[in-house]
Amino acid sequence: RVDLWTYYLKGKIDKQERDTNGDGKPDHWFFMDKAGVVEREWRDTNNDHIVDTWIYYSGKEITRIEKDKNSDRYPDLLAYFEKGARVREEEDTDLDGKINLWSDYGQSGKILQQEEDKDNDGQIDSKGYFVNGQLSKKEAETNRYGKIDAWSYFQAGEIERQEEETDFDGEINRRFFFHKGQVIRQEILK
Repeated sequence: RVDLWTYYLKGKIDKQERDTNGDGKPDHWFFMDKAGVVEREWRDTNNDHIVDTWIYYSGKEITRIEKDKNSDRYPDLLAYFEKGARVREEEDTDLDGKINLWSDYGQSGKILQQEEDKDNDGQIDSKGYFVNGQLSKKEAETNRYGKIDAWSYFQAGEIERQEEETDFDGEINRRFFFHKGQVIRQEILK
């Protein structure tokens, strides 16, 4: 059984197709540049015979990966790489065709910051800050007035405290304290 097809152009490899799941049909496609180095790779990762992952290279390093998570033939996740390390991801988490979650990564490969447009109004309304890959602080705009009005603080990935500004004066007037994800105390300020 053939599981690798190689196509040549002017004596050099131009394209390769590979069958990795043994069904006799290609599910990986490799496209080469003029020097014969892979510049693009397409994959069918869910065996439906439709490409759902696109990988782009510069030299031998990945620069971008795009993934279609809901089989609509459009990428819902875009990951960007520099020097082999992921530096940014953009994701359409609600699968409406618009990117609404942006994540930035440090040189260690761990997430540093995340921004989200939860209500699809084109404005960032939630920001998360990470230490060693774990969420440490989250700011959110919950009142639809375009200003941050809720702050959550985390330890080892668990929420410890949340502060809210509810009367539009810029001052925190509610505080919640948590233990194992449950509110254990509430303070009303002013």
